[in-house]
This record gives sequence, C-alpha cells and structure tokens, in this order.
Amino acid sequence: MKSWFGVWLAFIAPFAFLTYSHAAEPVSVFSTGFEPEEGYDQNFTLSGQAGWVSDLPSNCQGNGLLDEPPNQWAFIGFATACDDETGLNVWRPLDFSPLGAAKPLVKFRVTIAIIDSQNGFYDCFRWSVYSTNRQRLFTLDFDNLDLSVNYLLENSTTFISTGRRFPNDETMELEVEMDFTANRWHASLSGLSLVTNQPITQANVPLHLGSIDAVWVHGVPSAPGDNYMLFDNYSVTAQAPPVKPLLLPLGFVTAQFLLRVEGENDGNYAVETSTNLSQWTAIGTNRATGGSFLFLDSGASSHPHRFYRARLVP
Repeated sequence: MKSWFGVWLAFIAPFAFLTYSHAAEPVSVFSTGFEPEEGYDQNFTLSGQAGWVSDLPSNCQGNGLLDEPPNQWAFIGFATACDDETGLNVWRPLDFSPLGAAKPLVKFRVTIAIIDSQNGFYDCFRWSVYSTNRQRLFTLDFDNLDLSVNYLLENSTTFISTGRRFPNDETMELEVEMDFTANRWHASLSGLSLVTNQPITQANVPLHLGSIDAVWVHGVPSAPGDNYMLFDNYSVTAQAPPVKPLLLPLGFVTAQFLLRVEGENDGNYAVETSTNLSQWTAIGTNRATGGSFLFLDSGASSHPHRFYRARLVP
C-alpha cells in the first residue's frame, strides 16, 4: 500500500485499483471583511469591536480600521500610546476543537499588505496560532527590516527562514493549512509555498484552535516604526477528512471484469483504466446510488494487466 497525495493504491495481480479521495465541503469557523455593515467603526480600535480583543489596555492604540478602496481594512501597527510596551497582539477568539468537531482540516486565509516605515524604524508583523489555553503553537513572521518571511515553532525562540521575501505596500494572499489529525501545517503566500509539513505542536498541548492573532513586534522597543500591516478577508474554515472511494474486485463474468465501486451516496464516479499509470481512459460513469454500484469492464480480457481508478465527477 502506497500513500500518494491523499489517495491509496493497492495492487492485486493482474489488475490494480487506484481510488481518489474527495474532501467534504468546508464549514465556516469565522470570517469577516471588516466592513461597516458588519459593525466595524473606524472611530474606534479594532480591539473591542465584534469580539476582537488585545493583550494591552484600551488606551494603547496600534490597531484599528481604515479605508483602502474598495474596502474597509483592519490594521495593526503605526502608532501606540503605550511606549513601554514592545508589541501588541490582536485576536478574535475562535475556541474551536477540530478533532472534537470531526473537522480536523482547517484553513486560514487573509489578505495582507505591509506598509513601510517613514520614520526610520522597522518592525515585525506576525500571524500566530494559539491553542485555547493561549499556548502559542506556531508563528509566521514578516520582518520589515529585511523583508524576510520566517517561522517559529512551539517552545522555540529560533526563527527559521522560509527563503522568501515580501514586497512592501503590495497586497498578498496568505493561506495556512492545518491538519490537526496529522499534527502538521503548511503555508503559502500568493500561491508560493512558504512552509511545508511542520508540526502544529511539539509538546502535549491540546490540539484545539483558540485564535489566530495579528501581532506587531517593535524592532526597537523604545522606538516603534510607523509601519503597519493591513489585513482583510480574514476567514477560518474547517472540513472533515476526505471520503475515500473503494474499488473492490469481484472477478471475471463471461470475459468481463466485474468490480464494485463504493463512495459517497449518490456521487457520480468516473471509472478509468490504464496500462502504465500515466495515460488514462474513461470507460464509464455511474451514480453510487446507496453508496455503491457494480461496474463491468468488457475490455479487460484483452489486456495482460490493467489499472483502475475512480474519480468523483460533477
């Protein structure tokens, strides 16, 4: 048995059966566009609105909302009234149990832009994932001093370079995928891979999703930059593991090979064949009424060996 991109492959001479997984539809854990119609007001800090909180008193600025046409965006950075602080976390509690909800595949998406400093001081902007006990699990760091992207794992103080850099003053699409069953996470920036196959936790921390924080860390504690991070289209979704269709060989029936396809109830499955695993030919599509159907391959007897696969199709 060989794992390959979420599918399994079982060889049964003289035929082989390849089945593709199909992911269930994701559900929304939380999403916002920070728009006025959602209750977001530019006259106040983001912290204190629509369930967002921070780790500093309310008189500490450094977060809020502003117009960036065509939308209203949130931001963190720019100015703070708490000069003795070295940074700021702002988050919206999620308190989601991916394993308890049987939806362990979690995806975080957000549109961001790092706006450069004009006062000569440069800071770091981060996204940190926390468990429900406020234990930091991992962090993605955007360093505005050298424009590098780095990451930090749980219980570590050493940032690891992703080898990527980011541009100032340009929008970017950040996506973080977390598999809480496998205890692994991946990240990409505008479609380019940043991090692959890293542990969500390296300790015995409960695999719960408490929050995904926007973080501002001053490069010089006593002299924060007037740089800031804009962010919009903040969304967290979760879904169940893929449904894995099965192909079961039932043998020859009058020179035709009979197999049973099991999958999603009423799902449409295309059955395809190949002799080399690189070129595939569709030989039929059936509906899995009641979760399965029988399929006869009339061309099986003319091949010394034959591979089969099933794909869920519209």
